[in-house]
Amino acid sequence: ELHYAPLVGKQAVLISANVEAIGYFNRVLELLMTLPETPERVEHEMEMQLALGASLTSLKGYAAADTERAYRRAYELSQQLGEPPVEVLRGLWTFLFIRSDSRASTDRAFDLARQIRSMAERTQDPDMLLASCSAMGATEFLLGQLTAARNHLQQGFALLPDRQKRRAYAVRYGQDSIVVCGAWGSVTLIALGYPDRGLKTIREAIVLGEELGHPTSLALAMYFASLVDCFRKVWKAAQEGAETTIALSQKHKLP
Repeated sequence: ELHYAPLVGKQAVLISANVEAIGYFNRVLELLMTLPETPERVEHEMEMQLALGASLTSLKGYAAADTERAYRRAYELSQQLGEPPVEVLRGLWTFLFIRSDSRASTDRAFDLARQIRSMAERTQDPDMLLASCSAMGATEFLLGQLTAARNHLQQGFALLPDRQKRRAYAVRYGQDSIVVCGAWGSVTLIALGYPDRGLKTIREAIVLGEELGHPTSLALAMYFASLVDCFRKVWKAAQEGAETTIALSQKHKLP
């Protein structure tokens, strides 16, 4: 069961059956607690906490207490194994960034984004670079560093991996980094005074989200499209976009 349940859980994630996936991942974690604490068990638990965090993100939201618990536990476990992998840093960054209930939380999110960036530059791994662009750019937008945000988000949006790899990383991170770059990039361009470019970017992000077939990522793009229409004062389109986003979220039980 210890080997079977994770596979079933990951298959459930692929079809957005997050309630079922969470059940399988929690079952694996219960079984792992009965085993001796070896490096192999620690690594296995970290992987399950990451998978659990991504599913909880889709079901309960980025800033939910259960989501935080999963990613913080993954971070604690990763420290026992050496340098935390980018997936752990990205998961914890997402929680802190979305919550952003204090300047300290935002600063901590920025620290994690810079850690991811440092790892990406050191390894020159393209997937890690994409993750770092989305994390850096979105946090810089929140901090009002608009030019830096635009540069990072446009860099990330230009890094387009193949669909299969994007799908795998969307499942692992809980969202597609390309869509994240497009979403935050669109509002950054508008804030800098480029509404037409912002509109073009979010439309491209929606197309990429539709092609990927990942509901959480598509809902993110559609939500930002409504924001873009609000900023452009196209109220009817903003309302219609918001209603479509709500319908998609309800269909897939997204928060």
